[in-house]
Amino acid sequence: MLISCKKDAAVPPNPFDDPSLNAPDPTPSGYNPSPTSFEYIYDKVLTKTCNNSGCHDGTFEPDYRNISSAYNSMVYAPITNNPNTSVYNYRVLPGDASKSVLISRLTQIPGKNLATALTFGQGRMPWNDTMWKFTGSNSTYIQNITDWINAGAKDVFGNPPVLGNKNPNTMGLQVTNTGNATAFQRPKYISISKSNGPVDIWCYVVDDKTLPQDMVSAEIKFSLNRFDFSSAVTQTLTYTSSGNSYLDMPLDNTVQYNYKLTNFNLNTVLNDTGYIFIRTYIRDTDHTTPSETPNNGSLYYTDYFILKITP
Repeated sequence: MLISCKKDAAVPPNPFDDPSLNAPDPTPSGYNPSPTSFEYIYDKVLTKTCNNSGCHDGTFEPDYRNISSAYNSMVYAPITNNPNTSVYNYRVLPGDASKSVLISRLTQIPGKNLATALTFGQGRMPWNDTMWKFTGSNSTYIQNITDWINAGAKDVFGNPPVLGNKNPNTMGLQVTNTGNATAFQRPKYISISKSNGPVDIWCYVVDDKTLPQDMVSAEIKFSLNRFDFSSAVTQTLTYTSSGNSYLDMPLDNTVQYNYKLTNFNLNTVLNDTGYIFIRTYIRDTDHTTPSETPNNGSLYYTDYFILKITP
């Protein structure tokens, strides 16, 4: 018997064995941001300590979900609440840490219970760890933030911030019976009986540059649809220099209201029980279109600007 052997055909080369296709060897990054730069502060403090579920994760501002939202919701961002006995205009005022509420919230006396908070302020941040500033390197981080602010609060590209011109905003709404200074109660919505007579509607209008009396136009609209004002009833608001004083929208400051709709019958909007949704449209001297307050992007605002018509 004869046996012959046949040589197997050569296996073709695997193209993925080509060394030139291998990923490059990782090399340590040479990037080492300055401790007083915003990217360092965001990485070491804001994203790790503050961007927590139910806190500054987009639930409310400042918004620390990413470095852009963090910067833009802090620098030159107006505040909604002031610590007691203190007056701040911005969360971060470039060039002056002493006038930046961010520093106040990181360093003030803790106010975790209501009595202490009313005496000393809103409470030291982080809210769930008021001893944070005394732990590890955290006091150094606070100094880093202070130095960053005092050096101009520059962005990640080293550019100084620019203070923009904001739209006017309505930061308070109250309703009274015509000629009466007592506002209707607001457990959540403003409740008014359908048999009630004419009312006065008061608005507190604010702007960063234009004085209230210098607004180009001021209107108030009433709709039966929370998100559709295309067919709303429209009325003109009138400026008044001697308006009544009420709480503002955050419900922590008493302010003098400066715009008013007088002697208005709500039954021209709704003659039965239900809800009336309100928005204001205010235009200042620096913009060509009026600002809308509230708008569809703010559930809290739309809740505040609701009248509940009861039996």
